[in-house]
Amino acid sequence: MADRILTFHSNDIVGVNARIGATYYIEATYSPVAVRIHNEHSPTDGDLEVDIKDEDGVSIFVNTITSYPQSTSVKGSTVVTGTPKTSISLSPGQTTEELINGFNGDPIEEGTWLHCEAVNLRGVKNITVHLELEKLSEDE
Repeated sequence: MADRILTFHSNDIVGVNARIGATYYIEATYSPVAVRIHNEHSPTDGDLEVDIKDEDGVSIFVNTITSYPQSTSVKGSTVVTGTPKTSISLSPGQTTEELINGFNGDPIEEGTWLHCEAVNLRGVKNITVHLELEKLSEDE
């Protein structure tokens, strides 16, 4: 069960890297447990992506890289890797998504400020993102 839930919400977001909702002060040390994203309408032309970062711009999500094979004119194939990204996404046809792993493993330290950014909006509006946090004991 979460000890604290942060809610980031915005009806209208303009621009890439625009902030969604409030910025939160973290009064104790927490570990992220889950993140949920909801949008009234699903994106139609690609993944809606959002990221949750601290005041230094460091994401709470693990850095992921997409790899796929690409044919070449020479014998064999090469592996092409996409741009590393740290985000949670909502795919076309979806209005909700839940992530319960994929965090970078670092605790969110006391005194940190967290905010949510729109990475790729895909034209959607009325976005809500919930971040569930579990308080770490003083011994951890």
